[in-house]
Amino acid sequence: MKCLLNRSLSCPLPICHGKPYQGHQVRCGYKLSARAHLGGDGPGHGSHLSLYVLLMRGDFDSLLPWPFQQLVTLSVLDQSVARNHISMSFSPDTENSSFHRPRTDTNKASGYHLFVSHANLEAPKNAVYIRDDTLFIRVKVDTTGLEHL
Repeated sequence: MKCLLNRSLSCPLPICHGKPYQGHQVRCGYKLSARAHLGGDGPGHGSHLSLYVLLMRGDFDSLLPWPFQQLVTLSVLDQSVARNHISMSFSPDTENSSFHRPRTDTNKASGYHLFVSHANLEAPKNAVYIRDDTLFIRVKVDTTGLEHL
């Protein structure tokens, strides 16, 4: 991981796509995937970790309320005992087509170009975000209002 962050900007850095996930607390949930641009994306290119979520077409879309309105929290987990996780949350903009019912396999990703700087990942204060060449990312979706599904 550290090697990837230190690579020259002339070398393309990988984009990690999370395995699609259908809500575990909700029997018939939204299908989501996470995307991490290790070398940054857009304004974060070369300096930040960029994190996004995207809605995917799922088997239960006809049962779900649209547009998607659930609070989403993205986190980079601190692997030390301090547990100083870095988290950012957003409530979807219901006017944004990224949160409407998918018409193709995936909607456009939404999230943060500047989630955390490479400097803060590699030399944080009171935290360990990269250990054994591993970085953990958590995506949490508030399921309030979906209990009936």
